[in-house]
Amino acid sequence: MSDEKKTSDQQLVKWLRDDSDEHKAFFPSDGSYFKMHTQAANRIDQLEAQLRDSQDQLAATTAKLEQAEAELEALPPHLLMKPNLSLDGNKWCALYGVDLQEGVAGFGETIEDALKEFDIEWNRQVGPAARTTEGVE
Repeated sequence: MSDEKKTSDQQLVKWLRDDSDEHKAFFPSDGSYFKMHTQAANRIDQLEAQLRDSQDQLAATTAKLEQAEAELEALPPHLLMKPNLSLDGNKWCALYGVDLQEGVAGFGETIEDALKEFDIEWNRQVGPAARTTEGVE
């Protein structure tokens, strides 16, 4: 919201809440204005409360999202990239990509060793910032 709009809205709220004698002189004496005035002021209070609640919910959701992103970044690359596992001779190969020349691979005596080596190679070749499921460029 622009500063001008915010100032204009604040002036309107102040005007609607004004119940001075000078203000009363411009309106009917049957009380209809004041009933409407009170209803409008109450509605403004409700809307302001809803806005505060929405802002609190947004802040909480943003905090949860930031926490989830931090947890995701802390995961090892093999959990995010899910490389293919295969035996290559007497060693396990964890390969992400089309082949060894274009992809990222890790080798080991066990699947766990191959995945650990894959994580090291991923971070060395591609870097932690490129951990997406879009593929290796």
